[in-house]
Amino acid sequence: MLKRILIISGLGFGVFLLGVGVVHFSGFAGPSFMTGHGWFAFPTASFLCVLLSSGLFALAFFSARTGRDEISDLSEDSSSVNR
Repeated sequence: MLKRILIISGLGFGVFLLGVGVVHFSGFAGPSFMTGHGWFAFPTASFLCVLLSSGLFALAFFSARTGRDEISDLSEDSSSVNR
């Protein structure tokens, strides 16, 4: 499991670096330049976004596996209480 996570995160980081390289070296960005603060904020925000989305997906996945998000059928309980 850890090996799979490391492979996927490595591939994601590689795609990120490829995208930064394409934008930086191809001239798509134009003449505007980003300061060091921007270069620090961009990967930090990207990492936190991926971390947040992974955490929320994991919560949804594990709650579905444990049955905590199942709708309980109250018709059986209410019929026995009304008698």
